[in-house]
Amino acid sequence: MAEEKKKPDIYEHHFQDTMVMLAILVFVSIVFQRFYIMFKSGGAALSFYNSWVAWFRSIWPVWKVLAFFISFFASLFIGINLYGRKGIQKAEEAIYGKAKEDVFLATEEDSDTKDKRWTRVIELINSSESSDWKLAIIEADVILESLLRANGYDGEGVGEMLKRVEPSDFLTLDAAWEAHKVRNRIAHSGSDFELNEREAKRVVVLFESVFREFQII
Repeated sequence: MAEEKKKPDIYEHHFQDTMVMLAILVFVSIVFQRFYIMFKSGGAALSFYNSWVAWFRSIWPVWKVLAFFISFFASLFIGINLYGRKGIQKAEEAIYGKAKEDVFLATEEDSDTKDKRWTRVIELINSSESSDWKLAIIEADVILESLLRANGYDGEGVGEMLKRVEPSDFLTLDAAWEAHKVRNRIAHSGSDFELNEREAKRVVVLFESVFREFQII
């Protein structure tokens, strides 16, 4: 069941933008008022320049204080966002576990890989496209099917063959089941199935643990 998404807090996410817009509006209103006074008095160009210089000098202390508070609140919100990001990362790791990206890099460079189809899986899972992540899982499941048939298991699909496996003969049986179930969800749901990069790599690691047990990679 999909997790209920938290309704975004408009005030929390747009407070900083509101402060910036308020500062801009104050500045524009002051400039407009200054222009109005000067054109009403009909001053010359030199008076216009001198007046502006004097005006900026008069408001400079105010702008320094305002800039300090804007910088302070901006830094505060950056810190809050970074802290929240770490919280999200920890929550994802609690659900999906840590992605073992170093495994993929090492395997991709391994010239002694026995099943060259695994190299294709690695290329897909290291892609930036979510469609490639799904394809990597599907192709890894094809390798799993070949592995099962090569070891004498019969059935119309991976699921039926896994049901015939004795746990004592297949130490990574649970990993194979879990990875295959994700493959089935991808196959049945298609583009509607949401898969993030962390979860995709976790599933490929499950397939990898099976293939390493049987020494095909």
